[in-house]
Amino acid sequence: MGEYITKTQCQQLLFMLFYGTLTVGKALCLSAGDDALSLITFFATILLGLKMLMDDWTKREFLIALVFAALTGVIFLFSRRTGIIILSLTLMGAKNIDIDVALRFTFAVRLAIFVGYAVAYVTKITTPALFIDMRMGKFVEKHDFGFGTNPNQVSVLIFTLCALYLYCRANRRNIIDYICAAGACLTVYSGTKSRSLLLAMAFLIATLIIFKCRPAKKLARKLAPALFLVINVGACVAAVIYMTFGALMSGVNALLQNRITLAADALKIFGLTLLGRQMPSDEFVVDIAYVHSLIQYGLIFYVWFIYEQFRSVKALFKTKNVDAAALMLAFAVYGIGEEFIYNPIMNVSLLFVGKNMYDRLKRISDKGL
Repeated sequence: MGEYITKTQCQQLLFMLFYGTLTVGKALCLSAGDDALSLITFFATILLGLKMLMDDWTKREFLIALVFAALTGVIFLFSRRTGIIILSLTLMGAKNIDIDVALRFTFAVRLAIFVGYAVAYVTKITTPALFIDMRMGKFVEKHDFGFGTNPNQVSVLIFTLCALYLYCRANRRNIIDYICAAGACLTVYSGTKSRSLLLAMAFLIATLIIFKCRPAKKLARKLAPALFLVINVGACVAAVIYMTFGALMSGVNALLQNRITLAADALKIFGLTLLGRQMPSDEFVVDIAYVHSLIQYGLIFYVWFIYEQFRSVKALFKTKNVDAAALMLAFAVYGIGEEFIYNPIMNVSLLFVGKNMYDRLKRISDKGL
C-alpha cells in the first residue's frame, strides 16, 4: 500500500504543478500576449481542473464555487483581464492544500530560475536593459539585471523570493537570515532603484521580529487586521482626497512618484462600477494596486476581497501563524506602489486567503449550519 500515492498527495501534487508551472511563466517574465505564456497557462489550468475534480465538495461549497465562478466570468467580460480568472482558480484550487508545502515548492522553483538569471548576468550572457526615470525632479538610471523586463518587476521577483526564504526558515530564522534577505534586496535595489522593494522588505523584517516578541503579540493581534484595512482602504481614500484637495497630498504624492495623481486621474476618467470595466494598460498606468483593482474589477469584488483578506489575517493570528500574517501585511504594503498584489503567482500570501475561505466553510458545515 505504501507504494501508491494517496488521493490527498495526488491533489497536493497537481496543485503544486499548477502553481509551479505558472510561477515559471511569471519568473521568466513572459508577456501577456506571448504564445508560450498562453500555452503554460492552458497546461496549468488543466492540472488544476484535474485536482478540483478529485476534491470532495459539500453542497454549500459547490454552490458558493458556482456563484464565485459566475461572478468571475462577468467581471472578466467587463474588465477583459485574465488576472481575475487566475486569481479565482487559485483561490478555489486551494481546498485541502498544505500551503506550507506549496510555498516551499514554489520557493525552490523561483530560486532555481533566479540563480540561472544571476549566472547569465554575471557571465555576461545577458545584457541589462537601461531605463531612465524621473524622480523628485532628477533623472535616475536603472536596469533590469538582464531579466528582459521592467526593473520594478525584477524587484517584485526578488522580494517574493526573499519573503519566501524568510517564511520557510520559520523557527530556524536568525539574524543571518535577515541580513541575507536585506542584502539581496539592497543589491537588486542598486540596479532597479525600487523604493517599494526596500519599504516592503523593511516592513516584513520588522513585523516578523515584532510578532515573535511575547509582549507585542497581543497588541499585534488586535492592530494587524486594522492595519491591513488602513493600507487597503487608505490608498483609495488618498486618491479620492487628491481629486478635491490635491495640495493636502502633494508631499505624499511626490514621494510616491505621482502615483496618487495617476490613480486620481483614472478614477475621474473611468469612475466606479459594480462589476469593473476595461482600462487600457497602454494608456493608463495605475500602480496603486487597490485603486487599480477597484476600477478594473469593480466595487463588489473590491469589498468582498478586502473582507476575505481581513478575515484571513485575523484567522492566521488565531492559529498562531504570525509569519503568514506578516507576509500578507508586507505584500499589502508593496501594493501601495505596485499593482501586482492581486496576482496570486506573485503575491504568494493569497494562498492563505483561499485556505481560510474553505476552513471557514468547513467550520460552518461542522456546526450543522
